[in-house]
Amino acid sequence: MAPDAGRDVSRILEAARLLREAERPVRVLRTVAWSPQVRERFFAAGERELPEVRYQPIDPTETLALVEVARQLTDADDVVDEALRRAGRAIELGARMLAAVGTPELFRLSAELYGEPTAPLADQASTALELARTFASTLGAATHVALGPPAERAAEHVADVVRRHAARGRRHDPASRVFQALRIAVNDELGHLELGLHAALRALAPGGRLVVLAFQSGEERLVKDAFRAARAEGLGRPLTPKPIRPMEDETRRNPRARPTRLRAFERAPTDPLA
Repeated sequence: MAPDAGRDVSRILEAARLLREAERPVRVLRTVAWSPQVRERFFAAGERELPEVRYQPIDPTETLALVEVARQLTDADDVVDEALRRAGRAIELGARMLAAVGTPELFRLSAELYGEPTAPLADQASTALELARTFASTLGAATHVALGPPAERAAEHVADVVRRHAARGRRHDPASRVFQALRIAVNDELGHLELGLHAALRALAPGGRLVVLAFQSGEERLVKDAFRAARAEGLGRPLTPKPIRPMEDETRRNPRARPTRLRAFERAPTDPLA
């Protein structure tokens, strides 16, 4: 790895570490969640009116200080620094919002962080409120699906319901696919993979190689697109025109290897970014 690239990676890793530390106390759902007693009284009263709840605000001082240090480390004009700056801003807004629970300032900060229900989404054609109404209508049309009382809605129970009402594929459990999709969306796994590929390709020393194993089609597509974009920039060349799949004897010994797809990229002998 070139010395400048090494310093850049160290800087990015330190900024990411600071942001990870900064967001630890920023637990939105935990802070605004109703206590079990409040929930029980609300449902027992027929859900007629919202209860009066006293929230415990957080102290944002430490989080804001860590975000500021991370911000000073991410002043480069590239996609990775920009992503870290956006993450830092979101953490800062979340901390300030949770410090303002129980006050009108909460609404202003939450609107800046999440957007207002009537604000256009990225497609500029729909709003969060419209999507919520569509979602509610879809759920309302599925009232014949009995999930049982709230206390029984454990993951295993939900999985059983999904299996009963979803078409089963030849090899895949529909419940596994549903939970996988939820995990990918909640963790923004594809977004993190895209950023990681961008940084890894630029951290390679001249002649260095990057090998990536993808476990599902969405990941594999991102790897292919990242390698193509890097080739178009003159960073190097993909070593695998098509993904390499595991051999039959390997999948017999290790069935979990079956969905994997391997792609490799080689950095050019001379660095076009130098």
